Amino acid sequence: MLSGGVYLASYLPKRPPLGPALGLLIAGGVLTLAALVLLVRIRDFAWGSFFLVARWALLAYMVIAAILAFVFIYDHTRGATLGILIATLAVFAIDVPVVIAYTVARYQRN
Repeated sequence: MLSGGVYLASYLPKRPPLGPALGLLIAGGVLTLAALVLLVRIRDFAWGSFFLVARWALLAYMVIAAILAFVFIYDHTRGATLGILIATLAVFAIDVPVVIAYTVARYQRN
């Protein structure tokens, strides 16, 4: 999904073809959702450590995604291109903190 965002951004300020980026966004969203479902099913897991790290990482990545969204809006990106870029940033802002938090909590004791 992140490669779809880079793909779209490489075309700016021209109008990019949206098909490949949309396909990558959908695949990234489905895989992120599948990872969350599989993560929730883990019974013996350091959830306290996971949520401690996830909260701060989510805050940091939401700030990063908001700044990038501002850059696209300030650069006069409009329409479907902007929508796909914002959705890509949203998946990015959720996926990366989950991966970071999982990496930390995976090796913690309960």
